[in-house]
Amino acid sequence: MTNYDNSHKDITDHILYIANEARPWIKFLGVMSVISGVLLCVSCYGIIIGWLPIWLGVVLLQAGNSINNANHDKQQLIVLMQKLKTYFLINGILMIIYIVFAVLIVFVLIGSGLSVLNSLKHYR
Repeated sequence: MTNYDNSHKDITDHILYIANEARPWIKFLGVMSVISGVLLCVSCYGIIIGWLPIWLGVVLLQAGNSINNANHDKQQLIVLMQKLKTYFLINGILMIIYIVFAVLIVFVLIGSGLSVLNSLKHYR
């Protein structure tokens, strides 16, 4: 990491430099997320959750646009951080939900497997 003299201008400029380097990837992920959400919405069951990737993609695209605006107005870095916070918060909540569903599915599968084994014992 580069040494800085802790002046706000140097830190802000460095953050803006890093954000500008990340901007193409942020926008790419935003577009891909929107596309995947639209494709999910085409399916019958996907319409239930398809709006989530679209929302996440829009948040990333807004974050990318705030980087463009931050080149002229450094206060837009705050908007960028708020958008990234929203993105990570939504992803974190979704990850917790996915983990809970995965654990429930494992318990259901184990339970149904045990009941099949139990019923096979009765046929012997």
